[in-house]
Amino acid sequence: HPDSHLPSRFAMLQFKIAASAAEREGAFRLVYANYLRQGLGAPNHFGMRVTPFHLLPTTTIFVAKLEDEVVATCTLVADGELGLPLDAMYAGDVDRQRSRGIPLAEVSCLADRRKSPSRFLGTFTTLTKLMAQYAQRQGIDELLAAVHPRHSRFYQRYLGFEPMAGLATCPHVQGQPAVGLRLSFSQSAIDNRAVYDMYFAEPLPESAFITDEMSAEERTLYSQVCQESGLDLSAREPAGVAM
Repeated sequence: HPDSHLPSRFAMLQFKIAASAAEREGAFRLVYANYLRQGLGAPNHFGMRVTPFHLLPTTTIFVAKLEDEVVATCTLVADGELGLPLDAMYAGDVDRQRSRGIPLAEVSCLADRRKSPSRFLGTFTTLTKLMAQYAQRQGIDELLAAVHPRHSRFYQRYLGFEPMAGLATCPHVQGQPAVGLRLSFSQSAIDNRAVYDMYFAEPLPESAFITDEMSAEERTLYSQVCQESGLDLSAREPAGVAM
């Protein structure tokens, strides 16, 4: 298991849904810093990366915290009012999944403060486990992701994703390339029980699933961040390649 060799400091991390204004802001600032450092985003004076999908009640932010600091995050965008971020690149592929009646959601906006591969692997595996259990509670059966081609092997080898769509250009991560991946819970339960058990064999505590609604003040602020970033709140826009 990827957690087995990690230092005890990993055990001090708290994995949860971002359930406060401070946790959401910490996640947005971490994604902004990561994307800026990797050349995936443009600077703004807010110092946060927020997408129109984050303003929807169907989007959920997950965080890993060390004491009061958000050190890792990822976002789950459930298929809804704006569709999915992947619609901007893979509309036909996503619509084919929809036509099969599969409840979908997309993994997006991944960021980690630490640069150590072992710390990243353990942290993101646990975050994804939390995300998968939450998604299943919401009736979602399939996770999608647009990832940089060099990260595709990680998603497939360690997280059980499978190829869904070929190479495309993602305009909102500075034109970086992406490939589409999918993870079906029901299919993995039959075809890849090891992957299914990795996510679901050990139920996480109820405390990890506590949520709250974004306040009106937050929505106003984050709408301004979206507008400064040139995002149209009424259109489907990609939230960015999951890194």
